[in-house]
Amino acid sequence: MSHSVSALATPTLIEWARRKAGLSHDQVAKKLQVTPERVSAWESGTLKPTVTQLRNFGRIVKRPLAFFYLPEPPHDFDAIRDFRRLAGVEPEPESPELLLAIRTAHDRRSIALELIEELGEVAETKIPTINPSDDPENIALIIRDNLGYNSSTPTGWSSAYDALNFWRDAIEEKNILVLQFGDVSRAEARGFSLTDLPLPIIAVNRSELPQARIFSLIHELIHLALNKGGLCDFIERENNQYEEQRIEVFCNRVAGAVLVPLADLLSDNNLVGHRRGQPLEDIKISNLARVFRVSREVILRRLLISNQITQQFYEKKRSQYENEKHISQPGFAPPHALALSSAGPTFTNLVLRSYREHRITATDVAEFLSVRLKHLSLLESSLNRRTLA
Repeated sequence: MSHSVSALATPTLIEWARRKAGLSHDQVAKKLQVTPERVSAWESGTLKPTVTQLRNFGRIVKRPLAFFYLPEPPHDFDAIRDFRRLAGVEPEPESPELLLAIRTAHDRRSIALELIEELGEVAETKIPTINPSDDPENIALIIRDNLGYNSSTPTGWSSAYDALNFWRDAIEEKNILVLQFGDVSRAEARGFSLTDLPLPIIAVNRSELPQARIFSLIHELIHLALNKGGLCDFIERENNQYEEQRIEVFCNRVAGAVLVPLADLLSDNNLVGHRRGQPLEDIKISNLARVFRVSREVILRRLLISNQITQQFYEKKRSQYENEKHISQPGFAPPHALALSSAGPTFTNLVLRSYREHRITATDVAEFLSVRLKHLSLLESSLNRRTLA
């Protein structure tokens, strides 16, 4: 029986896969119900796992069985530094879940480029080139125009999810893949981006409310336009001494200006009768957040920039909001909806088109989109309706 047959795997591949998955010997041993010493012995080649053990190990590190029979580890992607994190959270080694999200993003970009070539098409990414010395308010106008959104206050969106879908579609129209990842705490990563051209990637954390994801989308878009990475922090600090901090201030400022133009904000009815520098009622802050489909923190920052509120009031309210829950509670999502939400309409459409033209198999579709074959018809229907979450 297969459970007693030794697997002639390459030991260095076992070690490489475990390390790239961000797992320790103890973590792997616990999942496989063996000793850490045995896992170490597999990696050194003094012992060989059984075929069953190797298959189970592959499930843990998200690698196919055939991978472990390669003669040497493949060329891996470079680590990325462009995470949008919670304010004040110091970076630590990436969790296995985040490493998997990053690897999935790289894999999907590579798959997309291959499929585009197979279809005889060209992916030309169109991102404005900007400089951190530029005026954020002017850059915001350029970004909004580039995304095809020149109207005034967006009161037409019936929900924050409608707004999220709008911004996601607008960004993907520029040949930027927008992905969503789960199982990663928002304290570790709210979003990240891959700046490789063509088809750069923006990925946001699905555990956050849609308003927060919208801000992450635009924030990471500014990073792509700058072609600069860095640890992302929501707080804008005065007298920033490091370039990375200054870049974060700039990205936050531009993102806020894209989503909440000052002219639209200051003309809103919720500010009628408000005296500059005075506190603003909670209900009016919430109303403004609802009008622009952003978080209350974004509204506060725009009010501070326009001198409508004081720094003291801003800090007080921001601290209050940080202590409240910001976690999305979407409930159960059917597999086809989760697949579309994760992969995005552009990648999903590309895979389904390639399948319809007989360039890939149904099994390829299931693998590329992480969905079972029986859900493909529902997935295609959802794509046509553009129902994302």
